[in-house]
Amino acid sequence: MTHYEERLGRDLAEIRARVRSVSGLVEEQVRDAVEALLSHNAELANQVVLQDRIVNRQTRALDGLCYGFIVRHLPVAQHLRFVSSVLRLDVALERVGDYAVTICRHSLRCSAAPPETIARDIELMAQQARRSLAESLRAFHEVDVSVARKALGLTYPVDTTHDKAFDDLVRAGEKKQIPVRDLFGYTRAFYVLLRVSDQAENIAQETLFAVTGEAKNPKVYRILFVDRANDCRSLVAEAYARKVFGDCGTFTSGGWDPADSIRPEAVPFLEAHGLPVDDLTPKRIPDLTSEPKHYHVVIGLDEKSREMLGELPYKTVFLNWDLGPCPFGEGDPAATERLEGIYRQIATRLSDLIEILRGPDAA
Repeated sequence: MTHYEERLGRDLAEIRARVRSVSGLVEEQVRDAVEALLSHNAELANQVVLQDRIVNRQTRALDGLCYGFIVRHLPVAQHLRFVSSVLRLDVALERVGDYAVTICRHSLRCSAAPPETIARDIELMAQQARRSLAESLRAFHEVDVSVARKALGLTYPVDTTHDKAFDDLVRAGEKKQIPVRDLFGYTRAFYVLLRVSDQAENIAQETLFAVTGEAKNPKVYRILFVDRANDCRSLVAEAYARKVFGDCGTFTSGGWDPADSIRPEAVPFLEAHGLPVDDLTPKRIPDLTSEPKHYHVVIGLDEKSREMLGELPYKTVFLNWDLGPCPFGEGDPAATERLEGIYRQIATRLSDLIEILRGPDAA
């Protein structure tokens, strides 16, 4: 081994050791912050707040090691990917440390420990978020791509628990079981635990990039079109979206009072525009709050859509595209022309939406 190779190996080992040190401290900060909140332990909360200065110093030192490595070695290929991933991981760890501080600052303002129901939600969500973080960091430390890929799927349970926890907080607030100040504190704690799992996902992605060069894939969005019967407009939207933007998302549709079958008049219209009809059937809207993966966007195609959907998951965006009544009526010769107008509106609005979500080159 040459002198240069020895120096390179020492510098890489020093960076990895520092990553482990910062990671361990941040994980400890999250654990202690949750414990301080659950036990209403002011001393522990203040300790976490003060120790964030250590996290900040260590992340700055890690930045310095990475920049020094770049200057000394002018890395390329895998070494360059590794250092750039560490720099981004460093940002994620600093943010997780900030989230722990946020939990503690709100804990210090709460009047008491959380009631049993809310405490169980906090414990479950914290357990899920910490597991997601721990597995993502393990993947990075062990340079294990399979662990990183599995860690990417650990964020979904956190989303589900967050929505349940929020509902529990609302019910407790309505019954005046918790002081308003405490409600705000617990709400904020749930949100930052959600963000911990988001940062864990970023860390897992950095592992994949550092090891394989695999950049984060463009996000594939789950989009749902909704109207009453799901027998015409929403099916047209689903068919058009699948054909034109199939690489950008997974598209489906549903109705709160679905018809038995697609309107016969709509079939020749779809075929004339080259849209698939074989697998288009009216479906009932799924229970959005119990879906294992949330819909990123739900699009209502008539004025009652939002009212009929009820509660939406925290991360779901609702858009109202009121396209007017279903265009078909018995013996109505202008129905096809009106459907053509609806089709053009869907095409224009969907194109604008996909550009926002994926950029101007998405189509």
